[in-house]
This record gives sequence, C-alpha cells and structure tokens, in this order.
Amino acid sequence: MRRVLGIDPGSRKIGYAVIDVVGKSMKINHSDVINVSAEKSFFVRLQTISQQFRDIVQKFRPTEVSLEAIIHVRNIASLAKLAQARGAIISACATYHGVSFFEYSPNLVKQTVSGFGHSDKTSIARATKLIFGDYNLKSYDQSDAVAIALTHIIQYRPQFKLSRPAMET
Repeated sequence: MRRVLGIDPGSRKIGYAVIDVVGKSMKINHSDVINVSAEKSFFVRLQTISQQFRDIVQKFRPTEVSLEAIIHVRNIASLAKLAQARGAIISACATYHGVSFFEYSPNLVKQTVSGFGHSDKTSIARATKLIFGDYNLKSYDQSDAVAIALTHIIQYRPQFKLSRPAMET
C-alpha cells in the first residue's frame, strides 16, 4: 500500500489529505485543515506548523509527500513567509524516514484534476467530490490538498487514469 500525503501549504491555513492507494484503487484516509492563529508571532506559527506535521506524519506514516509549488505570490513578504512555512512542513515530514517528496505546480494540479489548468477553487472542490464522493469539506485548502495528492498519484503512477464526465469550468 502507498500512502500519499498531499499538502496545500500556507502560513496561516494549511490543507492536508492522506490518500491510500492499493492496486488501482484509492480512498481518502483523512483530510483536514490546520489553522494557525495570525495573532501569534510568525516564529510561533512556524513551530506550531512543524509540530502539527510531525504529529501527522507519526500518525499516518505516509510513503510519499506531495506539495504545491510556489508559483504566484502577491508580494515578497508573502513569498518569504510561505517559503518558511513550506520549509517547516518539509523538515517535519522528513523526520519520518523513507518518505519521498514531490512538488507540483498549481496549473498542473488543476489540469490533472479538473481538465483545465486555470480552474477556480470551486471547480477543484467539485472535481475532488466527483472523484472521491462526498466528504466533509471544511475549506478550499482541504480540497486543494486532496487535488495535490491525487495529482501525485496520477503523475507518478500513470496507470491511474480518471474516467469521468467533462466538467464545466
């Protein structure tokens, strides 16, 4: 069994999803959002993020971790914070030996999951629900994490082909 941890990184809200892959079948094992208080100092937020992901990795023991690549940010301060948050996530996940890391651009994730590289978050959420059925969607960060894990499963093991009706975007 492969266990893929998909992560939609952020410095205040981080979506994550654990997808189990057995043969050609896959199912969502767990999916959630980590909310880190903006009222805390940035360094305390990084500590919280790191601890949360050490706990997640310890609990679910993924074999592969897939993250969304940093492509577009509004300003340099946001870029720096996002990069540091990703570093805390990667470092925490690396504490579990044997895990492999993969990174995918937002457009590739959107293209893979919805068939259109510029889909909006609503379309991605709708596509993940069509693929996996209805699950408790707390935010778009969560559905994005599911989409990132799914993209890895499809891109890294091409025998997974999605057969679903075309989606309206």
